[in-house]
Order: sequence, then C-alpha cells, then structure tokens
Amino acid sequence: MDLSANHRITQVVEVVSEFEKRDRMTKHLERIMDDKNNKILIFTGTKRVADDITRFLRQDGWPALCTFTFLTIQCLRNELTNSTAIHGDKQQNERDWVLNEFKTGKSPIMVATDVASRGIDVRDITHVFNYDYPNNSEDYIHRIGRTGRAGANGTAITLFTTD
Repeated sequence: MDLSANHRITQVVEVVSEFEKRDRMTKHLERIMDDKNNKILIFTGTKRVADDITRFLRQDGWPALCTFTFLTIQCLRNELTNSTAIHGDKQQNERDWVLNEFKTGKSPIMVATDVASRGIDVRDITHVFNYDYPNNSEDYIHRIGRTGRAGANGTAITLFTTD
C-alpha cells in the first residue's frame, strides 16, 4: 500500500515526556480555540486514555459530552452547560446527536480513538491533535487525514514520547 500525507496539512511533531503531555495539550487547545471557527479532533491510543483526557478536561473547566467510541468536549470554558454521559449502551440516535454537535461546531473539540480515524467524515476539522502517537504509519495518515479536506488547509500536531 502506498500512503502519503495530504500536502495541505501542516505537520508538527513535539517530543515531550509523558508528564508534559497534558500541559502541552492544554496550551495548544487554548491557542487553537481562540478562533471560535476552529474544530479539533484529539486522537488517543485507547478508550481508557480518551476517558482520562475527558476527565482531565472536565476538571479543567471544559464541559464534556461522551459517546461510544469517541468523546465530545465543548470548549466554551466560561459557558455554564450540563455535562451528559452517553455510553455505548445508548441508542444510535444519541451517538448521532453527539457527532452532529461536533459537525455543527456546537461542540468543537472531540476526543477519539483510532476507530474514528476512518469513520468520521467532517469536512471543516481545522486541527488534528495526536495525544498518543499511533502504532503505525497507516494509522497516522488516516488520523491526520481528518483535516485538510475538500481543498482546505489543516494542521496536525503530534506528541511523541520517548518514555
């Protein structure tokens, strides 16, 4: 299989320690979400890490919505909203609602596992953030390919740990 990244995607790789990852992610989120038109998809290696990231973001004041294979985080930090957990035993229409919240920009940050790297078709994702480096090049290409679609430019930020 011959894979190549979209040339309209700016790729940034940062070497960090495991301890630095959350702080680095937060700094990127704050900068990226200064523009309310931006949408970011955060990839993690496992659902457990996705759950941990969601809990961390909630504790940092970012209200969250959760769904079966991915979690959506509203990033309007000062807006008072209710957090609703939507787990895998919820109906498909509830999961569709969460994805629609991301598509429409009402919830412009979504945390996902690799399952979503091939299944999400949202054209206006401006940033992909790889919290965990993927296991192989094919997964990396599919992850970052969620941005820079339909002729648009995009940015992929990847945290790489040596730990």
